[in-house]
Amino acid sequence: MKKVTKVVKNQSISMNKTGEIFGLDNRNFKNITSKIQERSKITPLKPSKVLQGRRSHMSQRETISGNNIKSSDISPLNKTAISALATASSQCFRSKNDFPRLLNSSSTDLSRRNRKSLDINARSISPSKLVAKSPIRITKLITNESVSIREASRIKEWASKAKPEIERMWRKTINCANGIEPYNVVFANYSVFIGKGNNAPLIRKLFNSRPWWHVIETKENANFIWTQWKDKQVLEELKCSTSKPQIRNDFDLTPLVCSYKAQIATRVYKSVDIDNLGLQLIRGSNSYVSLRSEKVNPETQRMHNKLENNECLSNKSELLSTMKKYYSAIKSEIYDKIPITFNVSGENDPEYKDFIKVFNKYDSYRGKKKSFQNLWIVKPGEFTNRGQGITVCKNLSEIIAILKPAESKSYILQKYIEKPLLINKRKFDIRCYALVTSINGVIQGYFYLDGYLRTTSTEYTTKDIKNPFIHLTNDAIQKFSTEYGRFENGNKLSYREFQRYLDSHYPEKGINFLSNILPKIRSIIKDTLIASFLKIDPKKRLHSMEILGYDFMIDRKFRPWLIEVNTNPCLELASPLLSSLIPAMVENAFKISVDSIFPAPLGQFLDACPMNRFELIFHQETDGKKFFECLGENANAYFALVQDNLTKE
Repeated sequence: MKKVTKVVKNQSISMNKTGEIFGLDNRNFKNITSKIQERSKITPLKPSKVLQGRRSHMSQRETISGNNIKSSDISPLNKTAISALATASSQCFRSKNDFPRLLNSSSTDLSRRNRKSLDINARSISPSKLVAKSPIRITKLITNESVSIREASRIKEWASKAKPEIERMWRKTINCANGIEPYNVVFANYSVFIGKGNNAPLIRKLFNSRPWWHVIETKENANFIWTQWKDKQVLEELKCSTSKPQIRNDFDLTPLVCSYKAQIATRVYKSVDIDNLGLQLIRGSNSYVSLRSEKVNPETQRMHNKLENNECLSNKSELLSTMKKYYSAIKSEIYDKIPITFNVSGENDPEYKDFIKVFNKYDSYRGKKKSFQNLWIVKPGEFTNRGQGITVCKNLSEIIAILKPAESKSYILQKYIEKPLLINKRKFDIRCYALVTSINGVIQGYFYLDGYLRTTSTEYTTKDIKNPFIHLTNDAIQKFSTEYGRFENGNKLSYREFQRYLDSHYPEKGINFLSNILPKIRSIIKDTLIASFLKIDPKKRLHSMEILGYDFMIDRKFRPWLIEVNTNPCLELASPLLSSLIPAMVENAFKISVDSIFPAPLGQFLDACPMNRFELIFHQETDGKKFFECLGENANAYFALVQDNLTKE
């Protein structure tokens, strides 16, 4: 049997083997190799650096085992040679079980166990012998520049490697603040119940994008329960947390870096800036804190999309009571944030007497102040939304007419903002979103950076107070106007469009909505979360979350006023703006609350890279403790007052 030889002088490798290796006689094997040599026409090339490095350790003739030679020692053949070799070998080995799959191979493999030992010979070889080129080592050029996460996500190779790592970053960021660590699962089959109403198809679509979830028709066995309104039975079935959060002092808050580089061009690699993911809105927040984690089995966890005592914010009467106690405790004026408001159940209510005093005070301004009407808005104190039961009144008799028939009900009497900021002479309000989570007994609150404006269809005037198309911005009201959608698509405006309006109509004011108005809105929302965190989930259910809709108005002095908080904000996609904003907001909320507790199975992840627009503005272990420190000696009295109210409720 002939041996494969290596010539140190000429630095070339002979591939001349006998047909014995392949089960052929020498005659047939020569015919096959001659065809390959004629068609390939490859010139002899130098061996790879691996063999070159071994020259000094070899004698003139040395025999080595095939197991000692790596496939990288022999360089790739070109496509012409591979095609020729495949054609010729297919004729010879048609009946053999070990038919070589040469078309799928990129190099000559000399590391098979059954390969005969190779003899390295110092004899020169003919150029007509079949040889292979040495591999060219391509050096990666890694620059100091970086690319955005959006640009890198378009590169499939990078995305497939980096997405699992980004998912881990997401879960670690959220779960460290919740003090919980779900086990990694190889297989997962979570179930979700989705109730009817308020764009249930959108919720179904978002869960369908997670193949590890499936929709069921019963609540009993569901891991996640989504309903329009709070389901008390579901909440009562959820277990209560008994553990006390413990803050970690050794948590690393250095900026997150993706270990995978993105190949932008040939041999050009750049690092990926993952700050655009928005994780710094959470990790970089002053409210963020890391807790010692408790490991849990995700497949046994349950979650409801409603908080057990959300009435303390969403009920208009309780919102007023909650905020009064809070602002009184911190010695701040509530009516700098909320219009003057009274909760009245009838003429015999003590608060009704307080209302009469204020009403008469403002009534004395009639005639003294130009165009002052002393208008009041009357709303049901219990659960209402979408403009139901709201009336604008201009005198006391109209208010009394509403209160008398309903002595058992409570009503909100709120001073009407008579000089609101207008857009093209029409009234508007601002819809913002907040996410409140109670996971592992830890309350956190997030503010969504995007929102929208809701406009009316008719020019504003106080002379006609009975026309709802002038005074109520709710889409459920405005969509019945013949002017609906005439001025803005779906009567909606984005923050960016609102800024353009401010720039064109109030250039001398230099008002920047994102830096002058939105931070004030964010601050008021944070106040509501601090005021309610002790009572919104008093039993620390495992687990719950809720998306809340906040409505604000802006007066002509560019001051924001909190009007109400909604537990069931409309998720209908009534305009192109909402068609992009609302799905992104809900998906983001699920990413923080649902995906952190119910991780995807190993090797699976969402198609899109998660972009976060929720900013952490409240954590019970930071902001809650600061609040009690601020109260000082009055902290125990405030806590007792809250607990007393919970007992009565």
